[in-house]
Amino acid sequence: MTTTATNLGNEIVDVLRNPRYRLTGIVEISRLSERDRSELLRRIKEYALPLLQQPEFANLQALGPRLITPAPHYGLDGQWGNYWDVEHYGKEGICAWVVSAMPPPELLVHLSQANRTVAPDGNSYLLRWHIARSLQVLHARRDLPAVREWLAPIHKIWIPVPDPGRERWVCLEGEDRAPTNQGNAFALDSACWQALTGDPLEYTLADAIGTAMAAAGMTGQCHTIRLGIARAHLSAARKAGLSRQQDLISYVTMMTLNGDALAESAAWKQAVAEASELKRPLADALLAPLSCQPR
Repeated sequence: MTTTATNLGNEIVDVLRNPRYRLTGIVEISRLSERDRSELLRRIKEYALPLLQQPEFANLQALGPRLITPAPHYGLDGQWGNYWDVEHYGKEGICAWVVSAMPPPELLVHLSQANRTVAPDGNSYLLRWHIARSLQVLHARRDLPAVREWLAPIHKIWIPVPDPGRERWVCLEGEDRAPTNQGNAFALDSACWQALTGDPLEYTLADAIGTAMAAAGMTGQCHTIRLGIARAHLSAARKAGLSRQQDLISYVTMMTLNGDALAESAAWKQAVAEASELKRPLADALLAPLSCQPR
């Protein structure tokens, strides 16, 4: 079951009324504008901790994901203030809200174990576990011992759900207990590894249409909403028979900017049909009938 952005705050407050729990946010700092990033870090100060704790990732820490933690003396009001600072200045980069009884410095070390992941081929890779899709995949694979122990100290975690129309969140439940075997290799099976790969084009398009929408004066859509828009149009493009990556990118970008008006255009329908038959690229097929129109 999902919840709205408004109800998310209420749900978090209800959990934090129990003083044993602490709220931490996971924020992708690199997604923020320089102004928002500077202001968020100024407000949170020393409590915006890099998730990439391993020495080999030191060069990625400045713009890597951060765990936004409450100051040790913060009660409910202080944690709520943290929440709103992140919502205001870090909204574009919010990946998750985590509630745990584990002290934030210990939680940071514990969660960071998943940064270096052992794949089925036996090699270690940097895993972007902090993004919503990865968290959802890992939560679904709690049958894996490494994943179950990794999620053990989590009480609740809220992650954004890609939706083209509005901001929505889903709450995942943890086991709310101390892990029993910290320090072991974070190993995943082939099915989990495959599920984690997802469709990278969706994320590329979410960033690309964000730039295009801003240039067109279409503002106010956060990264998750743009991801939902990209996913919906990408699915429609593939159903229409498009397969070349550039055609998929063109379809998603043009539909995002022009919507229903473009979808009803005879020239658009013809261009999509030609591109689906690999006669010529979608952009070229669309420009051809337009260039033939009298001026």
